[in-house]
Amino acid sequence: MFLRHTSKQQQAAYIRPQTMVLGLLLLLTLVTVGQYYLSEQRVFDQYQQASGEQQSAIIDELAKQFERDYHQLRFLYATPPIHGIVRSSGNGGIDPLDNTRQAQWKARLETIFQAYIENNAHALQARYLINDGNWSEIIRVQRTGSSTRVANSTELQEKRGRDYVEILPYIRANDFYLSDIELNKEYGRVSYPHQSVYRLVMPIYAQDGHLFGALVLNFDAYFLLSRLSNLAANTSKVYLYDHDGHILVSPTSGEAFSFEFANATLWSDLYSAEQNSIHRGTALVSANSDGAHYYLTQRQLNMPGSNGDRFIKVAIATPTRLIQQQTISDTLRFSAAALVVSFVLSVLFLFYQRQVRKTLNLSDTEARFRAIVDDSTDAIIGMRTDGTITSWNSAATSILGYSSRQIENSDFTETFATGEHQEWVKEVIASVAEGGQPETLRVPLVSKNQHTLTTQLSVSPIKTAKGAAIGVSAIIRDISEQERAEQRIRDLNTNLEAVVEQRTEELEQARNMALSASRAKSQFIANVSHEIRTPLNGIIGMLQLIRRGELRVQEKRYLDLADTSSQLLAAIVNDVLDFSKIEAGKLDIDNIPYDLNRLISDLVLSMSVPASEKGLEIILDVSEVQSPSLSGDANRIRQILTNLINNAIKFTLKGHILVRLTTQNTNAESTTLSIEVEDTGVGISKEKLPTIFDAFVQEDAAVTREFGGTGLGLTITNKLCKLMGGRLDVQSEKGSGTKFTATFVQKLAVGSEAEKQNPDFSGLNFHVIDRSDDSAANLVKLLKSWGAQAISSRHPRPDAHIRKGSYIIIDATLAENFVPHENVAGVIITVPHVKRTEIELPDLHGAFRLSKPITPVQLEYAVRRLKTGSADEKSSNLESSGKTAALAGRRILAVDDNQINLAVIEGMVRHLGAEVVSAGNGVEAIDMLRRSGHLIDLILMDCQMPSMDGYECTRQIRGGYAGDSACRIPVIAMTASAMAGDREKCLLSGMDDYLAKPIDNEELRKALTQWMSAVTSAEYQPVEQLVVEKSTDLDIYPVWDKPTVMKLVSNQEERLGRLIDVFHEASEEKVAKLKSALARTDTAEVVSLAKFLQGSSASVAATRLQHICKTLEAEAREGHMDTLKKYKHMFEDEYDKLEEAFSEFLSKRNQA
Repeated sequence: MFLRHTSKQQQAAYIRPQTMVLGLLLLLTLVTVGQYYLSEQRVFDQYQQASGEQQSAIIDELAKQFERDYHQLRFLYATPPIHGIVRSSGNGGIDPLDNTRQAQWKARLETIFQAYIENNAHALQARYLINDGNWSEIIRVQRTGSSTRVANSTELQEKRGRDYVEILPYIRANDFYLSDIELNKEYGRVSYPHQSVYRLVMPIYAQDGHLFGALVLNFDAYFLLSRLSNLAANTSKVYLYDHDGHILVSPTSGEAFSFEFANATLWSDLYSAEQNSIHRGTALVSANSDGAHYYLTQRQLNMPGSNGDRFIKVAIATPTRLIQQQTISDTLRFSAAALVVSFVLSVLFLFYQRQVRKTLNLSDTEARFRAIVDDSTDAIIGMRTDGTITSWNSAATSILGYSSRQIENSDFTETFATGEHQEWVKEVIASVAEGGQPETLRVPLVSKNQHTLTTQLSVSPIKTAKGAAIGVSAIIRDISEQERAEQRIRDLNTNLEAVVEQRTEELEQARNMALSASRAKSQFIANVSHEIRTPLNGIIGMLQLIRRGELRVQEKRYLDLADTSSQLLAAIVNDVLDFSKIEAGKLDIDNIPYDLNRLISDLVLSMSVPASEKGLEIILDVSEVQSPSLSGDANRIRQILTNLINNAIKFTLKGHILVRLTTQNTNAESTTLSIEVEDTGVGISKEKLPTIFDAFVQEDAAVTREFGGTGLGLTITNKLCKLMGGRLDVQSEKGSGTKFTATFVQKLAVGSEAEKQNPDFSGLNFHVIDRSDDSAANLVKLLKSWGAQAISSRHPRPDAHIRKGSYIIIDATLAENFVPHENVAGVIITVPHVKRTEIELPDLHGAFRLSKPITPVQLEYAVRRLKTGSADEKSSNLESSGKTAALAGRRILAVDDNQINLAVIEGMVRHLGAEVVSAGNGVEAIDMLRRSGHLIDLILMDCQMPSMDGYECTRQIRGGYAGDSACRIPVIAMTASAMAGDREKCLLSGMDDYLAKPIDNEELRKALTQWMSAVTSAEYQPVEQLVVEKSTDLDIYPVWDKPTVMKLVSNQEERLGRLIDVFHEASEEKVAKLKSALARTDTAEVVSLAKFLQGSSASVAATRLQHICKTLEAEAREGHMDTLKKYKHMFEDEYDKLEEAFSEFLSKRNQA
């Protein structure tokens, strides 16, 4: 009880001093606040008094200067020439008083003026003005630099309109006028350099009392104002401004005399008084300028001769922060003194507090340590420095079995350490007791019942406050169970490592096998591509050639079956190859302008043939295509449409197929293209929809047996959509048809392609007559989207129901009894896409015939022909001619090692109207071109041939080895290769275009027509010919002619990047070998390698490197060793520069 009572007293003594300290601090705060306000008032009064004294000094100096100037004016006014000029003016130029001529008076006055200005530094001008209506100057003497000068007659000015002239009639004799301070003006404009002036003016009256003239003195205001600024303290801002608020003196540059210019700053713009700004009854006003606050004092000097309406005010602005800083400084000095006193009191109080706290802390620490030791689950033992046990907690009893009374004064080592560990434990305890660092050991100890425990023993010294060791503490933790668990883990790890090592080895083997299989697959696909496409090209080509002959019905039927099978085989091969390219990440996505309406029109017309053979109708809806001119990969979009429409035709037995295209512009540069293909076919069950896009998967085996196919079409389509940043969705129900929707973003075309827009049919009327409501509604929708008025019906209407000037679009099956009448402007007959003999077409004069489905391109063309009156009764889009005018009389060289392919190409080309010659390999082609290259217009070149392949043959042609006349012949590759990079490899060798086998007749026709037209129009120029003849000045060639090579890759940077990669692959080894050959001066190898690199560099428009290679080849042939050594360094430097140019381009492209 006594101890508890003492503790409470100590706690109370500990708390009360805190209250004392808080009270002391509160009192100190109140005294400091009061001192702050007293100091602020005192400092403010000091600044107010100082500002008043400064203003009085400035006002007195102004008044004294004006008074001195006035006396000088009176002195000059009293000189004889002033009134002598007045008298002589009224008497014919002679003074009647003493017969002095007026000119003499003027000369005397000029002398007086000059003497006056020379003796008064601040005087600028002295003038004599006469009242002739314009107040003209007759005498003006002015200061110019350090001298004075009399103005000649041409320099004298008229001062009518000036304030100091206009006020003269109101000034009495012997009185004067002091003008405002302003910038000097000459001829009505502010003179430069700027000079501030003020003027004293005194009127001159004649004897009869009329106003004759005026005496004007100009004074330099700067002389006065600069002295006034020096009278103010540096801590304040001094301003002078007049009654109009015009600032005359300001500490801020650009404010003084700004009223003379457009952007004037007035006194009211600088300061604005705040409400309640009177500071404790003083005359100072608080204002702000740019957020800063000032105390402002002002005094006014009325201008002499005014009634108080003209004045100059002196304003002194003192920053409030200066007053606050001075106030804070005084307050801080007071506070410092108070703090010293408080500090002394606090030290005394803390000394007392410390004693109380020591007592409490010691008691609390002892209690806490006792609780920690007693509650610890680890055994805690206290020992003397010799290892004798002095203390023992309850956990030590539980672990080791001894009570504290039993073990007290026992030797720790001898009691618990096993025989082989006793010396070790004893050395550790001794080391720690001597002041060593604490140590932790894992050691076995023996308990009272002789059980050996695995323990963790932590030994630490017990030190006094001065650091002297007085004992040792030991903390013991029983880790026997932990030891057994660790051993089990070690055993498991040993077994696991063996299992992991075995599994890793198996995975490595599987990975190597997978990589080997992948490489084998890629090589297999490349080989199979060539091996399958080459004979397939022969089969399809021969079938097309046979079809052009006279055939019996049975033969034609067999031919149709063979053609269908070959096309099916080609489609399967293309699907497999496309799928493989997509899986390998080698499928190219182009970005070139195309016309969406033209693309879908051509495609739907070709797809309508197999659809009509099954009795299906394809309906095309492009009414929501806002922007037909797009930029993207037209071939891949065509492939997506072809796959989806083919799929719909395959699985639809009756009904129709709706193809709907829409565009929705997302911004000024791109649009979202949506492709929908909806059929009325068998549909897909909901259970099979999630796997419909998996490779080689169809709904079930029955579907595969009934409809055929590889199950790759939708997989390829889905992956193409993803490659173009879009998606493919499907909606279907079993027995209710299927709807596929492909959506992706396309760029809007720029340049000439962007000018292609939907036609404008505003003001045109159409009447659509069709048995199919869906087909009619779709056509009406398209016409309305083009601005036309359109209606539809299932039967022809009477004359009264047809608008005058309407165009009739009628199904051929309904046109038999249709008779055009006067309201009809034109007739379009729509014919199902079947053989013409199956439908009896009515003989309607002037009608235009179109095949179904009606495409936008067809419809626009037909309406345009009808509007211009040029529709032919037989005109239609059902047939087309085979021959092409651009190919008539042309001679084409076909190079291929396969005789079947040569026969196919010859047949195709001859059918197009051109003549064909052939060669079996590159060597034969070079020989033929040497003999008759001037007769060849174009070369069709197979890429893989014996003796010399197409790549090397093209390089030699471009290098001039087939003759100069052959260098410019266009070369079109014919390759069965199908992997990414093939096109770039062809371009790199110098070829101009690329056709993939099997060769399509229409694609061949387009390519031949394009390049024959280019040669004819002189637009064609192969890259090789861009290099000029041999020259030693390399600076005339660019390191890399990027604009030229961009044309070769259709301005596609992605394709250019692949071309650069192919160039590296093809030339890297050759470059190293050429450097080595140049070092060895091996001329034969230099010729071979330089020739190869000449062609490669030309293909990427590296014109400077190409020139060097050409020179190296020529010099090596002539055996000029010295020149080769010179060009070796040039070659290495230019190749490095080319690599830098390529790296910069690729880096910018990757960042974009």
